[in-house]
Amino acid sequence: MKKIQFLIVVLLYTFFSATGFAAELIELKGKVVDAETQQPLPGASILIPDLRVSVMTNESGEFTLKNVPARGSFLVQIRYVGYQTITQIVDFKNVGSMEFALKSSVIEGREVVITGSANSSDNKKIAPL
Repeated sequence: MKKIQFLIVVLLYTFFSATGFAAELIELKGKVVDAETQQPLPGASILIPDLRVSVMTNESGEFTLKNVPARGSFLVQIRYVGYQTITQIVDFKNVGSMEFALKSSVIEGREVVITGSANSSDNKKIAPL
């Protein structure tokens, strides 16, 4: 009988104290803008690799990260085509609203060389009828 009572007490303690182990989740908001003009950058991607969370900015350059831990430092990456990627560690405990200013960068590709000739040896010849 004492074993059953002990088991019930342990189960009740585990059940009611389990909420203490759950991490508190919050919602973080922020904005991504151009560093020079302060114009919003719609479609920029914000990625937190450790949490496997990513969002994109809306037409006003604003984003919302939902269900992220209230405490902890995490690596945050901000990317936008034509701009330098920002990678920085953010402490979610001390963050109110985040704002990231991206600097523009030049996108360079390899040079493309096109050559041709008047007569090609690969052309198939059509026999006259």
